[in-house]
Amino acid sequence: MKGVVSLSLFLVFLVTSLAKAEGGRADLLLRDALSFAGKGDLERAEAMIAEALREKPDHPLCHDRLGYILLRKGEAEAAFVEFTKALAVNPRLSSSMTGIGFVLILRGDLDAAERVLKEALRLNPSPELTLYALGLVYEKKGDWRSAISRYREGLRRFRDR
Repeated sequence: MKGVVSLSLFLVFLVTSLAKAEGGRADLLLRDALSFAGKGDLERAEAMIAEALREKPDHPLCHDRLGYILLRKGEAEAAFVEFTKALAVNPRLSSSMTGIGFVLILRGDLDAAERVLKEALRLNPSPELTLYALGLVYEKKGDWRSAISRYREGLRRFRDR
């Protein structure tokens, strides 16, 4: 799991891609949970998102962010479930597609990961994390040229923001 979703990339993702969602108290809980996650307190963050989901069970960003917290904790299959729940509510949520891509990488299903990540790239207005994940796919497939290209493009887009 180490190296797949590093703390720094996770924090960049949270800071650069947090979208405004509907949900009142659930949104406030999510915001506070992300603050705790950013400080490394994953247990508290997870508990707060669980509370937010009791308030609004179909909150796609809560499921999405919980998926990334579970990935950081090494719980890839539980993360997959959360990303799937997020996509059931919002099928165009590219961050959840990217999360599923990470899980598929961990499973070793690189062809499926590549397909999902390419779709996430197509939908994503800020694809830095998706480009990183696609770079991982190509790196694991031994396609170094494509991997380096995706890593460079992700860094360039991040710098140009």
